[in-house]
Amino acid sequence: MRTERKEKNYLSGKRVIAYEMIFSAGNFNKDFETTYNKNGTTRQQIFAGFTLTQSVSIQSKEVNKIEKLS
Repeated sequence: MRTERKEKNYLSGKRVIAYEMIFSAGNFNKDFETTYNKNGTTRQQIFAGFTLTQSVSIQSKEVNKIEKLS
């Protein structure tokens, strides 16, 4: 993933070693917009796109260095 590469470059620039970085698998979620009728009940859900999320964690013995990044 392109974002993962940017994050790796950023963290490497902050002297985080590659093997200390742990990236999760990406998660895709469908986004919907809900429309309601006059009574306030759901009328329809319209597909609005996708949201992609991914997390990164760092496992390092250099706690002070990592705390400065957060």
